[in-house]
Amino acid sequence: MEEAPLVFVERWTAELRSLQQAVGPKTAEEKHIADVAATLRQELTARAGEIPASELARCERELKALQDTAAATRTAAAPKSKFSFKRSTHAASSSAAKAPTTPPASAPPPRDVSTPTIPPTSLRLDSRQDAHLTLADLPSAPSSSSAPSALALSALSRCTVNLLPPSPAYSDEAFSALYLSDLSDCVVLLPPLAQGSALLHNLQRCVLVLGSHQFRMHDSRDCLVALEASSNPIIEHCRALVFTPYPRALALSHPDRRPLPPVQDFDDPFADPALHPPKHWRAASGEEEARLELAARNVGGVGVQQEGPASWAEDLRALLPPA
Repeated sequence: MEEAPLVFVERWTAELRSLQQAVGPKTAEEKHIADVAATLRQELTARAGEIPASELARCERELKALQDTAAATRTAAAPKSKFSFKRSTHAASSSAAKAPTTPPASAPPPRDVSTPTIPPTSLRLDSRQDAHLTLADLPSAPSSSSAPSALALSALSRCTVNLLPPSPAYSDEAFSALYLSDLSDCVVLLPPLAQGSALLHNLQRCVLVLGSHQFRMHDSRDCLVALEASSNPIIEHCRALVFTPYPRALALSHPDRRPLPPVQDFDDPFADPALHPPKHWRAASGEEEARLELAARNVGGVGVQQEGPASWAEDLRALLPPA
């Protein structure tokens, strides 16, 4: 079975990181590095249409940097030539005159990386303002009897989104993946996914309660993320983020609170909360966690869908710093 796009990106990035560590002056490794880099290039090209644009741009940028570094290393390690014959200007001009002229290959148009590519899905909510949205607002409701589909939320402003499923038994399989983009001043409640991935792009002043196997967040700021993740959450081009574990009151299918794995910031790779405080994110304080749990209990539990915005939404918004 073919890898899901975000699973492919995770595996591809891990192979690239391993290759970056292998770059060095050893001649025996040069061919191996070139071969693996060529394979990574082929794989990336083959899956380019499925990968979110921001992820594709990052992969292409890092692969090119690796190839440039490997080429520079080879050049530095090559023996210096003691002398060379200088070709005459006449001969060079004559050869240039005889060489056939071929038009340069046209470069492909630059791909827009302003927003990620969202795969086709019937489970999407977009272009809403000042709305209270529940499962009933989805074009088609997720079903426990069929394969789950990806959920896409985009272009939402000042919205409350409560998509907790009607039964705890469905929580882990409600959606196959999560795509959130261009959200501002929103409160979003989603069930934790056992296997799915979450990709978030361009979020501002949002409270996000969600869970996924893999989590990536790009170009976002001033957000509180209550997260359950089984791998390291990754952020890039973000600032003023607060992370905390998924609230117990909403994790009814597995109420034992799981610790949040360390956050990996691609813009601050050496951050260590104990030794080198992160620049772009922090862990929630004990007081913030207590307020989050209280607000989560007021939601009413999985399956309770209020008819309109409730006090819990304002309690969650109050956790954000003043605008």
